[in-house]
Amino acid sequence: MTSVAAWGGVDSRKPSSFYFASDSRITSVSTKRVWDRAKKLFASGTSPDILGYCGDVLYPVQLLGVIEALMNRGLLFEPADSAELRHSKIFDLLRQSLDDYPHKRSIDFQVLHATRVGHGQHSLFKLWEMKWALSAASGERRWYEVEIPPRTRSVLTYAIGSGPEIGRWNESWPGTLEGTSRSVFHEFCAEIAGPGDPSSGGAPQLVGLYNQGPARLFGIIHQNQRFVSGVGLPYSAGFESLDWRNELFERCDPTTMRILANAQRQPKTR
Repeated sequence: MTSVAAWGGVDSRKPSSFYFASDSRITSVSTKRVWDRAKKLFASGTSPDILGYCGDVLYPVQLLGVIEALMNRGLLFEPADSAELRHSKIFDLLRQSLDDYPHKRSIDFQVLHATRVGHGQHSLFKLWEMKWALSAASGERRWYEVEIPPRTRSVLTYAIGSGPEIGRWNESWPGTLEGTSRSVFHEFCAEIAGPGDPSSGGAPQLVGLYNQGPARLFGIIHQNQRFVSGVGLPYSAGFESLDWRNELFERCDPTTMRILANAQRQPKTR
């Protein structure tokens, strides 16, 4: 099971950010044993593009890992590529690489891709879902693609996953959360830590886009430990290059693992 939530931050003037959050757990179909260190979110260090997946693990994690490496090396996009063209290149790689995959007739998965159009006050964020799934009409698996429209408030835009709670999130969260980025993230963390879905768990993961610059990978303070992409790590001086958040979305110091002195404190929503 994977749970991935996507949402935008909207301030008083304009869209200002966009985020993906996920859990870190994968579950063996045959043994039901779990592993809580699976990378599920991917961020480009050279362009405003983030990706996340759910469903089958092996194919998406392999291809998205390759796509992330190509983006980071400047080998996938040209500087003048539009958001739509960057998305098209990602989707083409996913489709072409699946053509000769030996298990493609028995797997289902979804991939979310978010990107930014423009910069600064004129920036907009776009979100697409790409899905390889069974067609009810033909009985065969095929590709589906849909662009998901943005929301005008800081609320959940879309969630994917294989658990029954995903439908509830998409139906109820946009109307019940208080309209801030931190409320969506805190609620997501509380859900994956709770007993409702034993197939979701481990440390939260977070990637995001701001209205300037490339995508961001965030470090997470979880249960008094530092996590990056679901993996707990001892302190390194390199951690200073990341933004760190706790489960309340508060900005944290990776050395002390406490909220930064100048950071705004956030109340719990539950």
